[in-house]
Amino acid sequence: MVNQFLDFAANAPTAFHAAALWREQLLAAGFEELDEARPWHIAPGSRCFVMRNGSAIIALRVPRSGFAPFLIGSAHGDSPAFRLKEHFEDDSGPYVRVSTEIYGGMIMSSWMDRPLSVAGRLAVREGGRAVPRLVKLDRDVVLIPNVPIHFNRKVNDGYTWQPQTDLVPLYGEKGTSASLMKELAAAAGVRPEDILSHDLFLCSRERGRVWGA
Repeated sequence: MVNQFLDFAANAPTAFHAAALWREQLLAAGFEELDEARPWHIAPGSRCFVMRNGSAIIALRVPRSGFAPFLIGSAHGDSPAFRLKEHFEDDSGPYVRVSTEIYGGMIMSSWMDRPLSVAGRLAVREGGRAVPRLVKLDRDVVLIPNVPIHFNRKVNDGYTWQPQTDLVPLYGEKGTSASLMKELAAAAGVRPEDILSHDLFLCSRERGRVWGA
């Protein structure tokens, strides 16, 4: 069971990926997917679910008879992270930086000095309409570096980081690095010019481990 969860977590770096995996598991288990735009016909014994926004799922199993006690289980599929801004590539300096914003409450120091990747959802132009496309880079692409101790001697004394100045991810050296947006487009199998918008987040590719087992 623990390894199953670790497999799930490794393949669900964002709420969009988590919801897609839940949908696959529910369909494989024989659940019927409901459409919010159409009437529902839920009979005794039904097992069904509905997905909203590609990021949330409600599943229910109706008993064949009787409906006295019932159980509700809930959890959230998102987590605190750095969310990429709409125009996130900044090559105004010697390095290509990635502009982000804080999503949720997080332990900021835990994101520093570790390889990070990017995952999320793209809105892509396809056949005259916008369709969602999940994307997950299969390599580490950015790093949020700490400055050397002699530049910040108070780092061990309860230092407060400013996200827009102290926690800016670096993508690579200007002139030698490819475009991050082009890399994301290639991973999603689309052209960069067909990407209309995005919901992208920094994530760690490090797999969870069972400690002390």
